[in-house]
Amino acid sequence: MKQISRWHFIMAIVLPMLFAGAIAWFQTYNLINELVVLSDKASFARSEKLIRSGLKAYRGQLEQSLLDNADWQEAAKHVYGDMDMEWVESTWSTPVNRSNGIYDTMAIIDGASSAVLLAHGGGRRLDIKIVDIFGTQWSKILTSLPRDTVKIQATSFFVRTSEGVSVAAVAPVSTGPNDVESTSNAPRYLVFVRNFDKPLLAKLAEQYAVRDLALFDKDTPGRGTVSVSDDLGSYNPVFTWQTNQHNFASKRELWARAAKTLAATLLVLLGMAVAYWRLLLKVQESERRALHAAYHDNLTGLRNRAAFSELLEQSCQSERVQCSVAFADLDGFKAVNDSLGHKAGDLLLVNVARTIEKAVGNPETIFRLGGDEFVALFVGEDHARRASTYAIDMIEALRAPIDLQGHFATVGISIGIAQTTSTCMNGQELVRRADEAMYQAKQAGRNRHVVFDESQPNLEVQIRQLKQLAEQTRSGSANTQQHPASLARRHIRG
Repeated sequence: MKQISRWHFIMAIVLPMLFAGAIAWFQTYNLINELVVLSDKASFARSEKLIRSGLKAYRGQLEQSLLDNADWQEAAKHVYGDMDMEWVESTWSTPVNRSNGIYDTMAIIDGASSAVLLAHGGGRRLDIKIVDIFGTQWSKILTSLPRDTVKIQATSFFVRTSEGVSVAAVAPVSTGPNDVESTSNAPRYLVFVRNFDKPLLAKLAEQYAVRDLALFDKDTPGRGTVSVSDDLGSYNPVFTWQTNQHNFASKRELWARAAKTLAATLLVLLGMAVAYWRLLLKVQESERRALHAAYHDNLTGLRNRAAFSELLEQSCQSERVQCSVAFADLDGFKAVNDSLGHKAGDLLLVNVARTIEKAVGNPETIFRLGGDEFVALFVGEDHARRASTYAIDMIEALRAPIDLQGHFATVGISIGIAQTTSTCMNGQELVRRADEAMYQAKQAGRNRHVVFDESQPNLEVQIRQLKQLAEQTRSGSANTQQHPASLARRHIRG
C-alpha cells in the first residue's frame, strides 16, 4: 500500500471536505433565500386569494340580505306611494353600534329625482344627500341599475364617501305581481351601505388570517396589495396587509441554524476522516513492519537473503551493469558462541553488522545471509576497487577486541570477492564464486580477502573438498576445533 503522509491526507481528504463544505454552505445559503422567496410568494398568493374571496363573499352576503328585504310585498306597500316613514325605520333601522350589523346605513332613494327619501344610520335618522352615500359616482351608478320592479336584482359597488371606503348594495323595491300603486313610474331603491371601518377590517383580517388589513387608494410599498373592482368599475380601492416576508433577522436565524447543521455534519465527517486516517496509518505501519520483517534480519537489522537475491538479480539483468559481491564469514565465531553463550554470540554479530555498515557506508547494500555469513554488493563504476577497499577496512576494523558486556572477544573475517565478467553475468554464479573465494581465504590462513580468479580451474574442486571437510569437522567430535580459542582474563581471541 502506498504510504500516505499527513500532507497527503490534508490534500486528499481534508481540503476536498472543506471545499465541499464551502460549496454546501453556498448552496444552502442560496436554497434558504429561494425557499424564503417561494414561501413569501406562496403566502402572498394565499393571502390575496383569501382577501378576494372574502370580499366577494361579503358583497354576496350584503346583496342577498338586500334582496330578501327589497323583494318583499309588505315592503312595497310601505315604500311606494306615501312612504310610511315609521314602518321603514322600524323595519330597516340600524343599531347604535354600527359595527354589529351587516350594514351600517340604509336609505330609500327615488329613482326619478335621485332624492334621498329616508336615510338611517347609527340608530338615528340621517339628513343626507345622494352625494353623501355615493359621492360623485351616483350618476354613473344610476345608469347601470336595473329598473325592473318585478324581477328585481341587487348590485353592489365600492364607493368612497366622506366616511371612507364603503360597499353599497342597491336594488329596486319590488312592486310585486299586483303592481303596487306608486306616485311615478320610476322605481324606488333600497340601499344598504357598509363602511369598511377599523372594526370590520379587523374582523375580516382575523377571519381570513391576514395581518393589519387596511384600505388605501393606491399600492403601498412593503405591504401586500390587492386592487379590487366591481362590475361598474367606478372606484377600485386597494386592500393592503402586512405580508409574511422574512426580514434580515429571520433569514439570519435560518442561516445560523443551517450553519450549525453544516458545521456539525462537517465535524462528523472530519472526525470520520481522521479516524479512517489513523486506521490507515495503522494498516500501513503493519504492512511496513511485515515488509521490513520479510526483507530484514531480526537480530542485526541488516537486509536478509531474500532482499539480497532480489537486488542481485536486478543488478545482473543488464549487461551494462557491472558489480562485485563480497562474501564474508567470521573467523572464530563458533569459539565465542560456545564459550560465552548464544547471547554473547548475538551481541558479537550485532557489533560486526555495525562495523560493516561503517565500512560500506550504504546499509542498503549490506546483507546477513544467516549465521556468521555477511555479504556486500557493490554496483556501478569502480565496483571492484570499492569491494577490495571494503574487505581491507573490515579486516582492519575487526582486529580490535569487541566488548561483549564485559567480555572481550577478538574475531577475524575471511572475505571472498567475485566480479561480473563476460562469462559470469548470473547472480547465483556470482555468489558461488564469491563463496569459493571466501573458502580460499580461509584455506590461505583466514582473516584476509581473496578475489576469485576464473583462470584457476582446479580451485572449485579444492573448495568443494574444503567444504566437505568443514562439514565433517562440524558433525564430528565436539572437541575438534578448526580454530582453538585461548581465554585469558575474560579476553578471547578466535
